[in-house]
Amino acid sequence: MPRGQCRSHSSGGTNVVLNGTFETDAAGWVFQGNHDQTGWEPGEGFSSSHSLHIRAVGRGDTGPNRVRTQLAYVLPSQTTVTLRAKVRWLKGNPNILLRLRGNGMEAPGTY
Repeated sequence: MPRGQCRSHSSGGTNVVLNGTFETDAAGWVFQGNHDQTGWEPGEGFSSSHSLHIRAVGRGDTGPNRVRTQLAYVLPSQTTVTLRAKVRWLKGNPNILLRLRGNGMEAPGTY
């Protein structure tokens, strides 16, 4: 499962993901369904000593099986965004999907 940081930038370059670097904990992040064993890792990270360790026993989806957080503010319509995450795969399926609510913007990746 991946570990790392998560960021979403608006067109102004500001990171709008709340607590996307996991510097002190995983506050504001919700782990649901088959991703409920996900947790904060205090000993390893990207450009930091902290990360989010995603643990899932099945596939993610837009419903009950996901890891989610809120953005700092609602993005205006027609805003250019960049979805970015630093991940390191440990085991399991090597696919990851970053998505904004409503599926208007997504970034799939394979490690």
